[in-house]
Amino acid sequence: GSRHNPEFTMLEWYRPGFVLKDLIDECLALFAELFPGANSQRYHFRALFHHVTGLDPLTTDDQQLIACAETHGAPDSLDKAAAVDFLMATKVEPALPADQLTVVNDFPGWAAALAQTHQDRDGVSVAQRFEIYYRGLELANGYQELTDAQEQRQRFAQDNTLRQQDSLREMDADPYLLAAMEAGLPKCSGVAMGVERLLMAQQTRPRISDTLTFPWDRA
Repeated sequence: GSRHNPEFTMLEWYRPGFVLKDLIDECLALFAELFPGANSQRYHFRALFHHVTGLDPLTTDDQQLIACAETHGAPDSLDKAAAVDFLMATKVEPALPADQLTVVNDFPGWAAALAQTHQDRDGVSVAQRFEIYYRGLELANGYQELTDAQEQRQRFAQDNTLRQQDSLREMDADPYLLAAMEAGLPKCSGVAMGVERLLMAQQTRPRISDTLTFPWDRA
């Protein structure tokens, strides 16, 4: 699509001792230099999703979420997590104010990836993870980094169980990441930004190919 390329440049850094709020503040300070005058607003994933769709992504019945996604053009046979992802991409993200730096945090626990999790007010697992959007683009994805090697092993195993259910090839656990965690990965938060997307937003370019010397179709 117009926002994706198989190869791209990432700006990524980690901050030992930072909690997620500190890292969000640092990202917004950088974006204030890149996008002068842009206001920022912060939302919890759950509240934002409910505001736009009328459905609670964490407690609404699975079939109701899936039916809503299918009503808006999702393919058949999605599970709950995929339906929420689809609605987030097709309904929630387009509803965000274009010229506002929108921070979304506390993603569903199933979307934690390499982030820590905690319990929200209803005792539901949510990920200590944030994304920042501007001009219709996801620009940053940050985590309170998971440092527990045993929990990460369990997540790798859970991922492979889901892959087996979907008849997909299993993926080997990353031995270097697990070794780093066991050696003593410090408490930290980290973030990654797509440089070409930053350029798209800064220059109001509609296609990522406009910011690349060799996009996939000219590689």
